[in-house]
Amino acid sequence: MRYKDRRQLTIYFDMSAMAQAEQLRALDAAQRFVRSQMAGPDLVAIMEYTGGAVKVMQDFTDDRKKLLTVIGTIIGGEGQHFVFSFRFPAPNVSIAAP
Repeated sequence: MRYKDRRQLTIYFDMSAMAQAEQLRALDAAQRFVRSQMAGPDLVAIMEYTGGAVKVMQDFTDDRKKLLTVIGTIIGGEGQHFVFSFRFPAPNVSIAAP
């Protein structure tokens, strides 16, 4: 039973109708959640609405480094006049255990 006694959370991004500042806040909040609010039994998945479909960017995991890496690949501004990539220093991320 992979999910027994585990809290499953999904971080869902839909950047298609958000202003750039809102997108940056959403990505920053996701990073802060993973770094400081994920608890030991938490399993987190990351999903993104892009190109008219929902894409699973990361299935449920408790691997913070992997989650931060995926968040770092999210590109904002789809369908708008700007595109940016919100990158964290994921390859060298050091995460303290809660």
